[in-house]
Amino acid sequence: MKRLSLQALAFLGVAALALTACGTTDNADVDTTAAGDVVADTTTGDTTPADTTPVDTVVPVPCDGKCPEALCDTATNTCKVPCDGKCLADESCNAENKCVKQMCKDPTFGTNLQKMSKIEIGVADDGCDLNDDGLADNALGKILKQLNFLSKANDTLIEQIATGTLVLIFEPSAYKTDGTPFDMNLLLGDGDAAAGTCDYTTGACKYTVKKASYDLLAQVTGFCPALVNFGGATIKDLKLKAGSKEQKFALSFPISGIPLSLTISQAQVEGTVTTAEKWVDTKSGKVCGVIAKEDLEKAVDAVPDETILALGIGDKAAVKALLQTIIQPDIDLDGDGVKDAVSIALKFESVEATVTGFTPETTTP
Repeated sequence: MKRLSLQALAFLGVAALALTACGTTDNADVDTTAAGDVVADTTTGDTTPADTTPVDTVVPVPCDGKCPEALCDTATNTCKVPCDGKCLADESCNAENKCVKQMCKDPTFGTNLQKMSKIEIGVADDGCDLNDDGLADNALGKILKQLNFLSKANDTLIEQIATGTLVLIFEPSAYKTDGTPFDMNLLLGDGDAAAGTCDYTTGACKYTVKKASYDLLAQVTGFCPALVNFGGATIKDLKLKAGSKEQKFALSFPISGIPLSLTISQAQVEGTVTTAEKWVDTKSGKVCGVIAKEDLEKAVDAVPDETILALGIGDKAAVKALLQTIIQPDIDLDGDGVKDAVSIALKFESVEATVTGFTPETTTP
């Protein structure tokens, strides 16, 4: 079972913890209330992280969530070099910022890599059939649309893709279109800084892969395994399918000043590829799964108390009660006859990707 923390994958705003939907966002040119200040602003639309008056009530996420807290230099709000660059060639820097001997080899990158060139939260009918009832499941998309949050969330995703802030790469172990199963990794990357600026919605760009995409401390002598691997992926009649009811991974990202880490279960991928000879692109793609309500609560519990209180709507118990009211489960995850998870669906397209190596550790890990 593979797990991964993927920063900046914000398709799971969970209605921004339902905070924006409850009339708490202040979109004035200059703040008029402190309690409603979920996102700092100086211009209409909450686009700038600097207030004039009143003072913003949101506690900033250290280094904007771009690196583990142990690697954040709070004085400059920039990420430190992991382990101060002291790790030897056969060592890796762990989450505690300590050098640990690396047994496995740094991976190399194959061919037919695909980078997501478009991502948006789907509406209700865009989901996958997660409970085998013949119907699409995407309760989160339905909730976000009802709360008038869907278009705002998708605008953010479009911007992240276009600027290279969000880079997700599919790496197949072999590209087969005859129905033969193959492994497919999901990697987190960056635009290759050495290649200059690029339109990241096209297939002409170069990328680097974050080492955090791999289990560098795996006790194996071969290549380090990817933390998210869709085993048993198939392409038949140009239709891509991957994932299973056992597939899990974690997403970690800041949303409205709250650093959330959510576990996605029953993850699966669907899409249509263009040709059988080479993976040129993917159309009508979907990434689907479910989030258990208890995992939503765990995500809230993991947020510092002062960050929750700074939102001005109460403590963690109040936030979790709000989630219980707004997020209605539609999937029975544990099979006990009680619906205990909410389905999600993300629509995507992908284009060819060229990977030049790993993201330098002097930037975002």
